[in-house]
Amino acid sequence: MQSGGIRPLLCSLVVAALAICLVLASSTGSAADRASNSVRSLDGSGNNRQHDDWGKAGTPYSRVTPAFYADRVGTMAVGPSPRRISNRVFNDLGQNVFSENNISQWGWTWGQFIDHDLGLRDETPAELAPIQFDANDPLEGFHNVDTTLGFNRSPAAAGTGTSPSNPRQQNNTISSYIDASQVYGSNSTRSNWLRAANGYDLLLSNGYLPHPSAKPGAPPMDLMGQLAGNPSQATVGVTFALTRTSR
Repeated sequence: MQSGGIRPLLCSLVVAALAICLVLASSTGSAADRASNSVRSLDGSGNNRQHDDWGKAGTPYSRVTPAFYADRVGTMAVGPSPRRISNRVFNDLGQNVFSENNISQWGWTWGQFIDHDLGLRDETPAELAPIQFDANDPLEGFHNVDTTLGFNRSPAAAGTGTSPSNPRQQNNTISSYIDASQVYGSNSTRSNWLRAANGYDLLLSNGYLPHPSAKPGAPPMDLMGQLAGNPSQATVGVTFALTRTSR
């Protein structure tokens, strides 16, 4: 047999072996175990059979490093303005930003879409924590801001922030799995509202996801509520962005 025919044959054998493994895997365990895992849960629970709550919506984020609080419990550490740091780390003022791999703007758009499928912190306003703003900063493009930017901390997860051994944690409001929770939601309230009368199809109108006015009982569409804007300020922002882009 020629080498050109061996490769497809090997691929077919590998696929067949994988299919057999899947069949065998699905046949192991009790019928109750298989039934309980036949459909993914909305909140992400049960995806890990050894740890039922791992990745579940409404549970604290896992940390890759220890929490860093001023009192080791929950008080914010003092340091430079987050705004000043971000302006320097992500500074693109007057720079020609491009992808060396010729990836279009849809690359980061898709990244944001996936990111919003993995994590969305509880944005219920907690303690006030205004961010210092310096209009004289050469990397600032906006000058219609007061000395501070309004900001609130994320609320502490229930039962956390009590001692150095139990520091303040933050909840993830959606499941941490790639399961389209940013579309279907992570609870029955949103999922049921999205369903059409037949109980299966999403309630699509003219090819778009439903608007809150399309059906009574709409769940909140954004945790921070409707975004308010001033047209004159928006014009300033757009003009500034176009100026940077044209350089």
